[in-house]
Amino acid sequence: MANIHQRNERVKEIDREWLSMFYERTTNQFTLARESLHNTHQWAITLTFGIITAVFTLSNNMGYPNEYGLIVLLLTFPLMIRFFFRSCLEYSIQRKWQEIRNCLDKYYLEKTTKQEKELIDCIETYYFLWKSPIMISKIICDNLKLAYFWPFLLYFGLIGWGYYSLLITKSITNLIIIISILVLGMLVYEIVSFVNYRGFKQ
Repeated sequence: MANIHQRNERVKEIDREWLSMFYERTTNQFTLARESLHNTHQWAITLTFGIITAVFTLSNNMGYPNEYGLIVLLLTFPLMIRFFFRSCLEYSIQRKWQEIRNCLDKYYLEKTTKQEKELIDCIETYYFLWKSPIMISKIICDNLKLAYFWPFLLYFGLIGWGYYSLLITKSITNLIIIISILVLGMLVYEIVSFVNYRGFKQ
C-alpha cells in the first residue's frame, strides 16, 4: 500500500512538473506569436508607404496614373496579400496559445474536476488538433482593424484609379493585361491556400 501511495504521489508530481513546463512554453509561444504579428504589421505598413512613395516619386514627370506606376502596384500587391495572410496565421496562433494559457490559469486558480476536464479538452483541441478558437471571418476583421484597412484602401484606390484612367484614355497595353492575369492567378492561389489551411478550422 505504501508503494502504491508513493507511486500515485510521484505521478501527481510528474503532472505538476509537466503542467509547469507546459505553462512556461505556452507563455513563450504566446509572446513569440504576438511579437511576430507586430513585426509583420510593421513590415506591411512600411511596404505600403514605401511603394506608394516610389510610385509618385518615379512618376513625378509623367504624373500618376501611368503604365509603370500601375505595374509596380500590381506586382507588389500579391506581396501585400501574403503579409496579410501571414498576419492572420500569426494572429490565429496567438489566440490559440492565449486560449490554452487562460485554461491553465483557471485550472491553477480553482483546481476542480470541471476545470481539469476543460483544460484537457482545451489542450486536445488547440494544441494537438491545432483548431482555431475563433472563426476565420473574425481573424480577417481583426487584422484589418489592427493594421491593414488603410493600406488596402490605398492599394485598391490607386490600382482602381490607374485602371480607370488608362481605360478612358485607351492606354491599356498587352503588358498590363498579361501582368494583371498573372497577378490574379497568384491571388487565387493564395486565397485558396489560405482558406483551406487546417489551422483555421474550428
